Amino acid sequence: MSGLLNQHGESILTLKNSIRDTQVATNIYFRLAGEVGVGKSTLFARFKDLNGPPYDETTEIPHFNRSVFGVNAELEPGWNSGLYAVIVDFEPAPDPWAAYAASFRTAAPLLGAIVFCIDVNEREQIASLEGRVAAYRRYFRQNMPPFILVGTKMDLRDDTLEEQPGFSTHEGNILASVIRATGYFECSAWENVGVRQLFDNILRLVVSHT
Repeated sequence: MSGLLNQHGESILTLKNSIRDTQVATNIYFRLAGEVGVGKSTLFARFKDLNGPPYDETTEIPHFNRSVFGVNAELEPGWNSGLYAVIVDFEPAPDPWAAYAASFRTAAPLLGAIVFCIDVNEREQIASLEGRVAAYRRYFRQNMPPFILVGTKMDLRDDTLEEQPGFSTHEGNILASVIRATGYFECSAWENVGVRQLFDNILRLVVSHT
């Protein structure tokens, strides 16, 4: 069961206070973008719970316009390992009329990367995803942040069906190439499959851009 909590987002001061004991050294900022219902809030919840068990019907998924969490990143030699404040906003915003509502027309401060999300079980989202990426390109032009494509809800894919309502991993990779994404990843935030690899790659992408 999901719940719409604190949809007005949280001020950066409040967010920093919530992790003040971690002595965060570096702020990084990225955006989760995609259709309503694609699983952005669930994915964000899992980013903060990478070692947690699968979710179930009792799991409450809060929805934010913007939120933050602290992470102690252990990156490869040559990267800046250490403590980060990971600030994330969501497009479209759960409450578009409230504070911190993001859109492709409103650039997030120091936006390090964009994570475009698409439900692997919904082929019709391909056209809207391509349109969303095009809108970002028109806005940012030469300043377009690096971005990746993420196929969500892979646990719901039924490979036994002859005619898939969604699309395959191979097709996802082709789509990522078409929109010129840095990479394509699939995951299930609900079952906690593939999320850690995804998060590590997002972190590297943002750190390399900032």
